[in-house]
Amino acid sequence: MKELLIKPKYDIIFKCIFGDERNKKILCSFLCSVLQISKDKLAELQILNTEILPNYKNEKNSILDLKIRLKSKEIINVEIQILPYVNMEARILYYWSSIYHSQLDKGQYYSDLKKCISIIVLDYNFTDEKKAHNVYHIKNNDSFKIMFRDLEIHTLELRKVREEQDDLLNLWLQFISANSKEVLEMVSLKDEDIKRAYEVLAELNKNPKLKAVYEAREKYERDYVARMAYMERKVKETELQLEQEREKGIKQGIEQGIKKGKNEEKIRVAINLLKKDLDINIISYVTGLSEEELNKIKRNLV
Repeated sequence: MKELLIKPKYDIIFKCIFGDERNKKILCSFLCSVLQISKDKLAELQILNTEILPNYKNEKNSILDLKIRLKSKEIINVEIQILPYVNMEARILYYWSSIYHSQLDKGQYYSDLKKCISIIVLDYNFTDEKKAHNVYHIKNNDSFKIMFRDLEIHTLELRKVREEQDDLLNLWLQFISANSKEVLEMVSLKDEDIKRAYEVLAELNKNPKLKAVYEAREKYERDYVARMAYMERKVKETELQLEQEREKGIKQGIEQGIKKGKNEEKIRVAINLLKKDLDINIISYVTGLSEEELNKIKRNLV
């Protein structure tokens, strides 16, 4: 199996394929498969941010999303994430809201706001859903009617792609998640737009400037994964150590408690025998307490 030199799932490559004005047909095919709409609704779409390398060269952890405006003025934002983020749910809502409110300039009305759709492609298991593609709206708890139609969020989890499914969306996800030429060649035979995307990928592989940025991005993400694995191992080691210390403390506490309980029982017996004026040597023999300890107890009884 031949490994790819560059992989479509890296955001810079993803944007070069889908965010190029020359590749709008490819982009339309992908969006239609996700949104389940006809290509007519994507007519005259406008890519709002086509720049890639100028602002990306020295920002390995920057966000390379793809913003699209439709003829209806609705906005679609596409983002791909290889690395998991803490509080990803909040992050998704935050970026959706920033795009939504950025539509209004001073003096405009709320009625000027148009629907915003976020599409997030994730190279890790984000939800506990079995499906790779999940759609989210704000709905009424009882009637399940959608209340706020301007909000629509799609998550595409690449780890949940099923190779046996040949619907267009699944083929696109196989293309994006591909780690070998064999997979790319296989899916490219099943759809003309995916075949064209594969050809674009082959051309990108010949671009030394792009490959240099791609390799820096890939190295950053490998290092990040290594750091996270190291931190996770250290956390587990610390948790294990704390658990061992806790168990040791509990054991010592139990032993001390038993010892204290036994000693308190000896004192109780000694008090009862002292009150009966038994010989102190006999009491010492019975309780195991020394004469000095018994005399101290006796003085306190007076």
